Amino acid sequence: MINKIFYRRLWIYWLLIFGFISPLAAIPARPGSREIRQPDGTKFKAEQKGDEWFNWIETEKKLPVVKNAESGFYEYALIKGGALRASGLRVGKESPIRILSTQDTNFQS
Repeated sequence: MINKIFYRRLWIYWLLIFGFISPLAAIPARPGSREIRQPDGTKFKAEQKGDEWFNWIETEKKLPVVKNAESGFYEYALIKGGALRASGLRVGKESPIRILSTQDTNFQS
């Protein structure tokens, strides 16, 4: 009887511990930059940041970029409504000066 209670409690503790801790153990993004090719052939270097739950792509100058779903081009990102949105300025073609002057783009703490 005592063994049954012990193993039942052990099983419940195991479920509680691993059920709550496993979502906290996110896998970080692969370090290092890679070359990304735009649909028009333009290339730029970028690095994936964050982990599996919260991630983004940054250029070598630490500017976040997102892929525009409509055009397929990577564009410099703007923060709108707490999320990264495409700015319309294509990476490798247009200058991000307007973005730099309007917001803080450093996402690292």
